[in-house]
Amino acid sequence: MNMYEGPGGCSVFRTFQSWLGLSRHGPSEGTLVVHPILQPSTAYWMLRPFFKPTQKGSLNGWKFSLDDDDGNVFLHGANPGTSQEHNPDHHPHLLLSETMIPYPTVEPGDTVFWSADTIHGTESENTGNVDACVFYIPSVPLTASNAVRCLSLVRGELLANFV
Repeated sequence: MNMYEGPGGCSVFRTFQSWLGLSRHGPSEGTLVVHPILQPSTAYWMLRPFFKPTQKGSLNGWKFSLDDDDGNVFLHGANPGTSQEHNPDHHPHLLLSETMIPYPTVEPGDTVFWSADTIHGTESENTGNVDACVFYIPSVPLTASNAVRCLSLVRGELLANFV
């Protein structure tokens, strides 16, 4: 839900996300990267707030804990109004620097779909000759809640701005 009016916030149920390629780009050219194992990685980041390391920087000896050393409970990498950030500091067991895989080369007009729950991002470096250019397209199914929410919002905007 878009409770914080953040950029890219979404208040509809999304099943898939997609890119429509406007330029040719592929591995090492700023393309999409995804974590290939959806179910275990989702379980890991959902349970991550309940565990903390016993030694800083170590993957061994983590223990169950309902709070950090200061008594705070938080979802690592989540800040109000922003997207969930998955990085090696917050989620070391996922080995993100080693396990994120780039999509193959995308040509202009190609569309790539992925589950909205998949850990994904873009490559941090583009060594290609041009910028990777895409349309980002969230895909939403026709559900009762999506239809009511979206149609009422669109109707109100149309009446307020065009009638």
